Order: sequence, then C-alpha cells, then structure tokens
Amino acid sequence: LIRTPPFPNLCTMIWVLGILFFICLLLVWFLISPLVLEIDSRKPVAMLKWVSIGKAIIWYEEEWWVSFRVLFFQKKISLSSIKKRTQKKATDQPAKKIKRRTKGMFRKIIRVLRTFRVEEWQLAIDTGDYALNAQIYPLNFLPALTHHLGINFNDENYLYVKIRNRPL
Repeated sequence: LIRTPPFPNLCTMIWVLGILFFICLLLVWFLISPLVLEIDSRKPVAMLKWVSIGKAIIWYEEEWWVSFRVLFFQKKISLSSIKKRTQKKATDQPAKKIKRRTKGMFRKIIRVLRTFRVEEWQLAIDTGDYALNAQIYPLNFLPALTHHLGINFNDENYLYVKIRNRPL
C-alpha cells in the first residue's frame, strides 16, 4: 500500500508562504529605503533617488534631458521630444469640474512636509549692488549659517540642496 502524506499540499503551502514572506519583505524594504532629492544650480541638475531601487535625473545640456533607472530598467530621453509628442496628441475636450475636499488638507500637507529633512544646503548670493552686499555680508558669520550661506562680491549665485525622507 502506498501511504499518502497527512498534508498532501504541504509543499504548495510552503511555497506560498515563502512567496508571501518575500513580498512582505520587499514591501518593508520599499518603505524603509530613503528618498533623496538633490538640486544643484551650478550645473543645472536635479536628481530624485530612491536608494537601491531607482533614480531620476533631469539636467540641461543644450536642451533638457531626463534619465531614469528603476531596478534593471534604464532610459534616457529628451524633454523636447516629449513636448512634440504631447502637442500632436492634444485635442479639445471640455474640462470636467472636479470637486475637491480642502477641509483638513492643509494639515496633512504640513504633516508630510515635516517628515522631510534637509541634510545639506548651500546658498551663494551676489545681488550685483556692492552697497547691498556689504550690508548683508555679516550674515556669513552667523553661527547657524556659517557653512551654508555665502554673500559674495564676485557674481556667484547658486543653490545646492539635499533633502531626505523615508516613505514610512
């Protein structure tokens, strides 16, 4: 006589539990991995990076370019080509009215904005007026702004910001 196991679907159950465990682990990793936004106006670049998952970069090089990578997929496109495609597809359709709830929306926006952390920032300012630059030059020596703000007299204006957040 051939004896059947007490749980004939035990192997199937183990596989299903293993797959569910892997999906849960993947979702937790997506929620824990940080989002980083970097903006640098010295070389016109903005980058949004989801650490170990993907990133999107927009930069200017004779024209605006967008490059993005998500896991193993990578693509680089020109924004002018996107604009041409959308202009061809545009049709006149009547606008639909959207009913929005604004009650409590402001509080939610503030709560979300509080979760963002500015890791680095630098701001260099030259107003072009020597007298005004001289009046605001002492801001360079405030303890909170020492390595972040630079009032200068040599036509150097730029902004660099690095912001981090976790989806969780």
